[in-house]
Amino acid sequence: MILFAAMTAMLAGFTACSNDEEAAEVGIISQKSNAISFTTSTNNPSQMHRTAPITSSNYLDPAVVPNMGVWAYFTDDAKEGDGIVPGGQYIGNGSDPIIIANNSTMNPLKSIWNYANPAEQNYWPKQPLNFIAVIPASDRQIQLAANDNSLTATVTCPTDLSLQKDVMVAWAENQSRTAADKSPVNFNFKHVLSQISFTGRVASEKLSVEIKGIDFNNVYNRGEIFLAKNAATNSFELSASINEQDTEREGYSIGLVQDASLDGNYMQNGKNLTADDGVLMLFPQKNTCKIAITCKVKSGNVYLVGNADKFETIYMTVNVNWEMGKHYIYNLVFGKGSGGEDSDGKPTDKMIPITYTVSEPMPWQNVLNNSVGF
Repeated sequence: MILFAAMTAMLAGFTACSNDEEAAEVGIISQKSNAISFTTSTNNPSQMHRTAPITSSNYLDPAVVPNMGVWAYFTDDAKEGDGIVPGGQYIGNGSDPIIIANNSTMNPLKSIWNYANPAEQNYWPKQPLNFIAVIPASDRQIQLAANDNSLTATVTCPTDLSLQKDVMVAWAENQSRTAADKSPVNFNFKHVLSQISFTGRVASEKLSVEIKGIDFNNVYNRGEIFLAKNAATNSFELSASINEQDTEREGYSIGLVQDASLDGNYMQNGKNLTADDGVLMLFPQKNTCKIAITCKVKSGNVYLVGNADKFETIYMTVNVNWEMGKHYIYNLVFGKGSGGEDSDGKPTDKMIPITYTVSEPMPWQNVLNNSVGF
């Protein structure tokens, strides 16, 4: 059997911080104006993923994070007048955000975020604003609907790994600036998808495994992300939901490392089986899925799964409960258990361990001998 163990780890948020000096150098902020500006710093490196980890050395790379979309609304307690409507939209056009382009440089490393269209430059009003931001600003994977201090993002996760994006949402509440404080708006982005990857090991030094593919099947491919004010707490909250009756189920293939093989050297410590650009970005969900492993497994020189000429697929049903912003690592342990399932979910006779037991020994039998005299 293949034993699947899931481990989770929170991913740190992408942070956009203020840096007046850098902004002034590139003309984002005029020290004599009240322009609304956005920038990032490298003080808190991002753990954003776009099917590959982004580090402090490349998270500002415009090729990886080209832009963000931004909306702003007056707070509900803003004072009405001079064109100000409490709760009304100030930045963006309905569901269409303004685009803030990532013009950062990598050498030297410098965080620079500019209005993609300089004509859309906005300025601070007299009343406070609530800001909402999304990365990426636009993509066929995402449909955005923003209104009344809220955001709904319908996110579809493509089966084509190269098209998957790390979707992130941020907000900044009750923001205002004065003549003495022209700092950019600070965003702390949160991941809204779940990340899936695989490691593997063997239960016996006799086993060797050659893996051709790992698929996660029966996965809901779409859902909705909600960001809105909670009336009870008067703060923004992020949530996710799936309409199970109206959502397709898909199969997703992991991008494997070049050498996805295991042997007796990987009994105690698992081997990473997922390529840097091969992790899955999937919608958070509670679901019953099936993992399919296409592989060859040998015990010594004898094939237990597949043969010298072909690979064979074995399956395992797993219950998942994926949450936003968590990385789930599934550890495949070959040779521990009853051998997995076939495509119909029935147990197979693959990789059944040979075990031993000892029955109670037969009692000693006494033999009557003739007397021996001296």
